[in-house]
Amino acid sequence: MRAFGLCLAVLGGITVACTNGGAEHREARAAEPITPIARAPVGDEELERSRASEPLYLRAVHAAQDGATEHAAVLDALSQALRGGACSTRALTDSAFGELHELPRFRQLIREHARQSATRLTLADEEGEPLHVFGAIRDANGQPIADALVYVFQTDSRGLYSAGGMDESNPRIFGYIRTDSEGRYAFDTIRPGHYPDQREPVEQHIHYEVSAAGFAKRIWRLGFEDDPHWRGRTPPRWARPVKRAQGATPSCEMDIVLEREQG
Repeated sequence: MRAFGLCLAVLGGITVACTNGGAEHREARAAEPITPIARAPVGDEELERSRASEPLYLRAVHAAQDGATEHAAVLDALSQALRGGACSTRALTDSAFGELHELPRFRQLIREHARQSATRLTLADEEGEPLHVFGAIRDANGQPIADALVYVFQTDSRGLYSAGGMDESNPRIFGYIRTDSEGRYAFDTIRPGHYPDQREPVEQHIHYEVSAAGFAKRIWRLGFEDDPHWRGRTPPRWARPVKRAQGATPSCEMDIVLEREQG
């Protein structure tokens, strides 16, 4: 019988939980840490679905690790696992699926099955300075918006969106998050780099696209007050302070307001 564990952590004040891999997956990939999968609270039914989907998830992992298996077959297996209850964040941060990140179908699967209010955007071996981002989505009256879909994407530490360069439509580092009952979200990533070889320098930033039922979609960005790009200039309001404390991951807070749809 496979052994399962429950991984608990707190991201930006949000309690997160997930089942980690079964013994077979852990033995094959023991060096890679399991990313906590976020949602608070996590019910018994959801945990049971996650456990029950483990054989399906392992089948997808093995298909991805088999160099002879085509991407379409891997994505079919992953789709079945996600529909069975596997966590989308686990798939997003699993190196077995790393080369699929820029494929539109992989991205659509992660979007369709986003259930967590906190996530991680990067694989364990991603180079760059770690960064923790958290915040809340609210309406114009300051009320939290639950179940808003937060799409974030960014460049890597070299300033590249994709393996081939600057394809913003299919960035390698991305994530989808569902806000919790208090409108909160959080994610772990790395500090994005400046665009390379640009005659007009561009600041470090993380892109946001936020949508919720009954509200107009909001496109926004997160920048950083300590970015050298702003030296000698006043940073815009979307450039946020980076909090640094000894022994802690640098962090930023970004709250976003959505306006209700008209008509």
